[in-house]
Amino acid sequence: MALVTLPIAFVVGLVLGDQRRATVASFGIWLAATAALLVAALAGVTVSPWELLVLALCLPPALLLTRLAARLRRRRPT
Repeated sequence: MALVTLPIAFVVGLVLGDQRRATVASFGIWLAATAALLVAALAGVTVSPWELLVLALCLPPALLLTRLAARLRRRRPT
């Protein structure tokens, strides 16, 4: 689940086109994924601690990908 945030962040950047809004949206997706993992752990589901670590480490690259995609969309002629 954690590595899925990277392509999702790129698509969000392409769809929104605005760096600021795309960054906030990607952070919200990351926050929702983190909350889902914590709720699953509290519900008694076996959650790997590596998943949370990978999710935490994927946040900076996801935000960079989001901003890159937003810049690519702005440069693309319409």
